[in-house]
Amino acid sequence: DQSFMMPFARKHAPLMLTEYPPAEFNIVVTSGGGGTGPTIAVSLVAELLKMKANFIVVVVGGYDATKRVRNTINTMKNLEMLALKHQAPVVVAYVSNAGGEAAADDEALFILSALDALTDQENDRLDTKDIENFVNFHRITSVPPQLCTLHIRENRATASQVMEPISVAVLVNDISKDVPYGSALVR
Repeated sequence: DQSFMMPFARKHAPLMLTEYPPAEFNIVVTSGGGGTGPTIAVSLVAELLKMKANFIVVVVGGYDATKRVRNTINTMKNLEMLALKHQAPVVVAYVSNAGGEAAADDEALFILSALDALTDQENDRLDTKDIENFVNFHRITSVPPQLCTLHIRENRATASQVMEPISVAVLVNDISKDVPYGSALVR
């Protein structure tokens, strides 16, 4: 019951971030369909926004029961409300568990691995300011802050299918062979 858990989560989120302070880049991972996890995640996101920390949220949506669907929708609505309230983007990598837990786990681990590769500071021509601009696109474009979906693709063909990208980060093995595609506002 998210409404029951929210006051407790709000109360403890600042303490959690005191114990585990935000780094240069942060990832919040949560279920969408539960009660406790999503309320803690939403509360942590609210605090991260207040701190102007850089982060992405990975949400695993639940579809196996009506209550989980409702909770997942409410989780996304709460994240959207935070983006509007704080006038800062909330970037979400959404994972559906409709194909089962094992498939959802694999996709979530892929996302975490990709984010680690993107933010490990071992990439030529990509520094912490680039990552900051990637998730805070509103600072360098005319696109207002909002709830956004993060799409991670392994190849150029599937990446070019993402409709209306705002901000694109690309990791390539050989920069001399990289050819921009699409019409992103930031790359």
